[in-house]
Amino acid sequence: MQSLLNFDGGDLSSDAGLLLIKEFAEKIGLVKLIYRLFKTNDAATFRYHIDPENLLQMIYQTIAAYFEDDCADELTVDPVFTAILEKTSLSSQPTISRFFNRMDDTTLKQFDQIDRLMRDIVYSIKTPEHMLFDLDSTLLNTYGKQEGEAFNYHYQAHGYHPLLCFDGITGDLLKIELRDGTHYCSKDAETPHIYGQAETDEDSRKGCSFGTIYDFQTMQQLPI
Repeated sequence: MQSLLNFDGGDLSSDAGLLLIKEFAEKIGLVKLIYRLFKTNDAATFRYHIDPENLLQMIYQTIAAYFEDDCADELTVDPVFTAILEKTSLSSQPTISRFFNRMDDTTLKQFDQIDRLMRDIVYSIKTPEHMLFDLDSTLLNTYGKQEGEAFNYHYQAHGYHPLLCFDGITGDLLKIELRDGTHYCSKDAETPHIYGQAETDEDSRKGCSFGTIYDFQTMQQLPI
């Protein structure tokens, strides 16, 4: 009688929950939107790992708490990640770093468009009767000399200081405006485009020394 021992462990992964995330992303149309609308300023005529795949890889990595692009090297042949991305191997850390370096202002506008269209899809299922604009700022920490990063005295740390607009009722992110680290909390808070698009009754509240509050009639007249 012969016995065969195998110590390779098989195709194991601790991230099987991403299969449900992938199914949900496909169902609501997020994957199609990314493939249709997202492209970096890339002069290369051919890449094995294209921009939409890299973006989806980073989205799934972030959801699974692999926040650093360096984690990509450990996940290169992970069975769950390769299955949800429908690839034999993932983008490596150098590929992801080059991908990030190609992003620019156009990329941010593409993200904003994808976010707006996703919100339209969700609201087409159930349109809210009221929206509460909840404005606040936060700190995105930096650990190098990235363009626009600076020391922020409010947070006593280096980073960017973006302005965010949420629906205070649902918690949905409606808009985010990237700002350098020196910006004061309420700077640009009265700029109409930070509110995104709205077609329902709105109220507004602001945190961290935000001032003006617009009523619904005023908001309808703003050049959003």
